[in-house]
Amino acid sequence: MGFLIVNVGETMKEIVFRVNGGGHDRTYTPLIFLLEREKIGEEVKDAYILDMETNEVLPVQFSMESSSYVSFAFLAPSLRSFESRKYKILINKGYNIEYANVMSVEDDGSEVKVFSGDFHVLSYKYANVAKPYIYPVRAPNGVSITDNGPKDHIHHRSLYVAHGDVNGVDIWSEKPGHGFIKHKKFQKVVSGPVYTEIEALNVWTDKDGNPLLDEHRKVKVWNIPSREWLIDFEISLEASYFDVKFGDTKEGGILSVRVAPTMTVNSGYGKLVNSWGGINEKEVWGKRAMWCDYIGMLKNEIFGIAVFDHYKNFRYPTYWHARDYGLMTANMFGWSYFTGDKSICGDYLLEKGKSLNFKYRVYVHKGDHITAEVNSKFISFIYPPTITIET
Repeated sequence: MGFLIVNVGETMKEIVFRVNGGGHDRTYTPLIFLLEREKIGEEVKDAYILDMETNEVLPVQFSMESSSYVSFAFLAPSLRSFESRKYKILINKGYNIEYANVMSVEDDGSEVKVFSGDFHVLSYKYANVAKPYIYPVRAPNGVSITDNGPKDHIHHRSLYVAHGDVNGVDIWSEKPGHGFIKHKKFQKVVSGPVYTEIEALNVWTDKDGNPLLDEHRKVKVWNIPSREWLIDFEISLEASYFDVKFGDTKEGGILSVRVAPTMTVNSGYGKLVNSWGGINEKEVWGKRAMWCDYIGMLKNEIFGIAVFDHYKNFRYPTYWHARDYGLMTANMFGWSYFTGDKSICGDYLLEKGKSLNFKYRVYVHKGDHITAEVNSKFISFIYPPTITIET
C-alpha cells in the first residue's frame, strides 16, 4: 500500500486527522501516513492514536522512513460506507501503554517465526531451501491453511515466489538442474503492536549459482485481532546483470499458494472462486481476475486464503494458474497456455538496469468469500480510506 505524506504547519505533538471510508464498509483496514520529522520537532519515542468519538486508544507503530519523514501505521477498526471518523495522534506523551497480543519475531538462522502474542502466525524460511517461502500460514484456529512440498508437487512451497523460465532457467520446479532463489540478507525485520515486516534481498541464480537477477522482497503481516491475517507483499525484480527474459510458461507464479489437503476442491470440501464469480478450475484456471480465493475445511471449520492483485501491477489483472488439487498462482506470463493459442506469446524482456515491481495482499479468513467480505477487503487494498489533517 502507498503512503500519505502529511504536512503540518508548525511543530506539533498532537495532530487531529479524519479518515473517510468512501462508499465502502470497512473493517480493520491498514493505514499508513508520513509526518515530516522537523514538524514533530524531536525524535519519536512513543505514540498512540485516540478515536475521538469513542475514546478508544488504538495502537500505532512508527518507523523512520527517511531522514525527513516518520511513518505511522494503524488499523482502522470499523468504517461504514461514507462514514468519516476523527482521530488524534499523540506523540511523546510519555504514556506506557501495554497492548494485548503485540507481534514479535524469533530468528534461528534458518527461519523467522512471527507471533501475535503467543500465537505462531507464520514462519519465513530462508536458509538451505531452493527458494525462500512462508510455512506454516496459520488460520485463526491454529491449523496451517497451506501445504509445504506435497508428494504430487514437491516444489509447491506453501506461500512463495517463483517462475519456470528465467532466461531459460527453471526457478519453479525442484527437478535436477533447477535454479534457485538465494537469500542474501535481511534489510529489516521489525515487529510491534500493529505489524511485523520482513524486508529481504535475494538473488535468482542458475543451478551453478550464477546470478540472473536481484530481488527486493517486503512481507508485512498486519496484526488483525480476529487472526484473519492480511499479509502484504512487495516484490521488485531487478535486471542488475543483463537483460532478463521471463518466458511464456504456465509453470510459475510471482505469488503462489498451495493449500492444505482438506482445502482442495479434489478433497470434496474445497472451492476456488475468482473476482468474476468463476467457480473451480474449469472457470478459474487461465482466466484473468482481480483476486482469487481458495476456500475449504480445516478441522471441520470453513476458512479461505485469498490473493489480491493490484491495479498497478504488470499486466493487471493477472491470469491465474489455479488447480482443483490445491494450487493458486498469479501468473501474467503464460499467455499461450491460458489462451490455448500458441501464436500468442507472453514472454517479457526486462532490460538491464530496469525492474518489475509487484504488490499483492493475502487475506486469511474465516468462512467463505461472501461471509468474509473478500471483495470489500480487495477494495480496501486498492482504494484505501483517505486521510485529511485538521490541525
